[in-house]
Amino acid sequence: MSADRPRVPASASSLGVGETLSELRQVIEDAGGFVSPDLVVRERRGEFFCALAADALHPRLLLSYEEVLAVPLRQITWSASGATLVVESGLECLSTVQRHLLDLWLELVTQTDKLASVRRNVPSVALAHAPTRTHLAAGGYPDLAEAPDPDDAAQILLGWHSSGGRQQWLAAGSSTQSEVGIARRRPEARWRLIPLKSFVNHHPDGAPQVPIPGQFAVVTSPISNEVETFENYGDLDALHLLMRFGYVDSTARVVHSVPVEVASPHLGTLAIGRNPPRTPRQALSMNELAGIRRTEAGVLLGYLSARPGNRATVVALLAMLLQSAGGLRPGEAPRAAEQLVDDIAAANLRYYLELEALVDQADQTSLAAGESPPPIHDAVRQVSMRQRQRLSAMWGT
Repeated sequence: MSADRPRVPASASSLGVGETLSELRQVIEDAGGFVSPDLVVRERRGEFFCALAADALHPRLLLSYEEVLAVPLRQITWSASGATLVVESGLECLSTVQRHLLDLWLELVTQTDKLASVRRNVPSVALAHAPTRTHLAAGGYPDLAEAPDPDDAAQILLGWHSSGGRQQWLAAGSSTQSEVGIARRRPEARWRLIPLKSFVNHHPDGAPQVPIPGQFAVVTSPISNEVETFENYGDLDALHLLMRFGYVDSTARVVHSVPVEVASPHLGTLAIGRNPPRTPRQALSMNELAGIRRTEAGVLLGYLSARPGNRATVVALLAMLLQSAGGLRPGEAPRAAEQLVDDIAAANLRYYLELEALVDQADQTSLAAGESPPPIHDAVRQVSMRQRQRLSAMWGT
């Protein structure tokens, strides 16, 4: 490493991170890859983030490399032991340079205490209160219906640092609707290690996750600075960001409906599924609603999204549904659609109020046991309140 490259400021909890980052940089560059020369990793309140030596003025490539360096994480068996991510088997499938990169990444995981961050911040691992877990499972996160597995934290961490395969889709010149099929045919595009991926935070104005075709890469945007860097994880709401990334959001511009059912004299039961695209790459191309399907009880919508200024659009779409599936005349449908939107919003607000009441119960359970409520309780409460506030502001409920 050259002497003029920035180093991480030494502190009690970040000693060693700068040295590991320097060596990781060298491995990537020696293999023909790229690492931004002013990229550092900084600590804030016990969490670690990628940062730049100065404010970004333009979109920036933080790192990129070709497939020859990309560690196939799914071919390795993992477990978690304390702060350490443990390789149980599978190293024989790696090249020498892949093994070196993996070893350095594992050092970063330990040095930045990433497993503890998962265990502290991700509800599927951090939340113990069974009634709250059940309520969240009903809200579209079925993995919370079961007690967490000891190795769940390891799998979540691997997902945070993995490719999603879009570089293969882009290289093939595929349309959005055909990407899923290509990903199934080319599974090697998924679950490849991108070492610093989870050190880049989310912001709606962050860089889209569209790396260079044929490359494994991380991109940041002009809003990045000397403290942190930003990607756009996708069109995800605050609940998605908490449940999947352990991230308490203050900037999301969308609220996806939780699974609810409302009665309609014209459609029967109108049910909303919790089926918005789960990955950031898909979420970037979401619509207001999708997946309309007739059922014995009425109509099922795969998902429904509230966002600033879209209430009129949703009303118009539901009015057309009421005409086609409910037999209403064009002059009658808009008023009925307005009522459906109000009912859907009210059902969502009830869901979040019930969630907050359950978190309050969880606090009381902890206090009764002589324990302080874990931080995840307050994180769930904050996100629930923000979802209610945003939905009310966007749809006037």
